[in-house]
Amino acid sequence: MLNYLKQFDSIKDYLPNKQTRMSLKFYHQYAPTISGKSAVSIYEIYDNQQIIGYSIWLKRPELKANYFAFQTNTKSVYQRYQHWVSSQNRRVVLVTTGGFTNRRRQPEGLTVEKGRIVNAVTLPERHGLVIVSKGGLRVLNLKRNAFTLPLSSNNTTRAINPLNSLMDFSALIKWSIKNDATLFQTQLLAYSDQLLIDKSKARINPRERRILALVRDQNNCVHHIIFHIERNYNLADIADNIFQLLKTRVKKIEAILNLDVGSYNILHVYDENRNQLKDITGPVHINNATNLIVYTK
Repeated sequence: MLNYLKQFDSIKDYLPNKQTRMSLKFYHQYAPTISGKSAVSIYEIYDNQQIIGYSIWLKRPELKANYFAFQTNTKSVYQRYQHWVSSQNRRVVLVTTGGFTNRRRQPEGLTVEKGRIVNAVTLPERHGLVIVSKGGLRVLNLKRNAFTLPLSSNNTTRAINPLNSLMDFSALIKWSIKNDATLFQTQLLAYSDQLLIDKSKARINPRERRILALVRDQNNCVHHIIFHIERNYNLADIADNIFQLLKTRVKKIEAILNLDVGSYNILHVYDENRNQLKDITGPVHINNATNLIVYTK
């Protein structure tokens, strides 16, 4: 029993959570860090004693995120991903679909990859703007009255409100091009320790879910967490349950985001030997990817 307990940071990592009906059970961990903890920790998720999916905890900065927003004229997203991995023998830990895609296989919402504008149309109901930079993710809440971006080489800033100002939207686009930025837009379920989705207004549409949470633990370390929910839940319910679960386990919830599980429900997770974990996978083949979030070690 003592050896088993050593795998966890605290007693909260193996006891059911008493403040929410959901609980986590240890499944696997690997990629030890200098501190002796693991960069990848995987837990089974239980709802009222029934397993409903898995959560994959990815520690920053040991693990780095990259985003492929769209196909090029010559290569599909999957071909681009394959070339990127093989060109430097990158060690992939997790790959999943990120932003949403329309019926014409085009990204929905504002989308930019390395300064190339893929879609310049901002969706006013999707308040999460995800910026992928230097292996990390930064999430901005577009619903706020204003937020800041570094808008010049000397790192000066000014507040912008791109949803309500064409001038500010233009400033965001110019910043993205100038800084070779990568970003995409999605539904923001929680931000800065506040749950944002309104149950009374949310659509009742039970289905499988994939949620991305950005959190800080008690040591102020950043973790990106993929919640792979295989049972059917409406979005407001699963967002609330994940939020309550995280509130008892982490110091701060930076953001919780909804990821696409429609026609492009893709998820691959790999172990320390680069073998795909067959228990934790999406039903859609990765060849069909229209975009991909990739985590590497």
